[in-house]
Amino acid sequence: MDEFSITPMRLSVIVLLVLVGLEVNAQKLQGCYSQQLGPMAESAARYHFLPENTFIYEMWDDTGDRFGKGKYELKGDSIYFHFHSIPDSLKTVRIMKQPVTDSVSTLQVINALNGTEPWACYYQILEDEEIIETGHSDVLGRVYFSIKPGQTLRIGAHPIQTTSIYNYPFQVEFDPGLQNYHYVIFTSGLRTYTWLLPAKTEVYAIKRYPYKRKFKIKGYNDWIWFEACEK
Repeated sequence: MDEFSITPMRLSVIVLLVLVGLEVNAQKLQGCYSQQLGPMAESAARYHFLPENTFIYEMWDDTGDRFGKGKYELKGDSIYFHFHSIPDSLKTVRIMKQPVTDSVSTLQVINALNGTEPWACYYQILEDEEIIETGHSDVLGRVYFSIKPGQTLRIGAHPIQTTSIYNYPFQVEFDPGLQNYHYVIFTSGLRTYTWLLPAKTEVYAIKRYPYKRKFKIKGYNDWIWFEACEK
């Protein structure tokens, strides 16, 4: 028998593996999906489906911004969004520091929503309100700098790695002193007036069209379409 021949036993195993793969994939959504809107729409919504069945939800309308995150479940023709409670402190910028023995200080800007994702950032060193040095973070999101007496450091970033439809550039300026430190700045990229959705569960009927990279969920009366989009 040719070694490349497929026996009935091998065919059964292949079919079983394919079916298992399809079943696992059926329980997951991946990527970012935005609500399909008309040209005169007065609202927008977006879901970002992440590993381990987690999601981020963002919405804007004429009453303000909304942001939520949690875990989702696909059960038959329904999707369950289990929103987790989010502390309001995530809308503030936090700066932590630790002394280092290096000849320069280092700094990273971290996504406060997950506590691990570094954001690309830039820095400016000012003296008498004049910019005397500028630079950008490396591939690891780190900035290296050295400060002299009378100088201050300005750090800015645009949280482009978030899917947020409201994210905006932030900027902080402070005097790091003469001691070298490793600084970590935590920011979510959310505006201070963003309404953080409370812990709750929402259930919708869902129809998925994976080959078209679309799905729709049943709102109060009508189906709402979501289409795959870039971050």
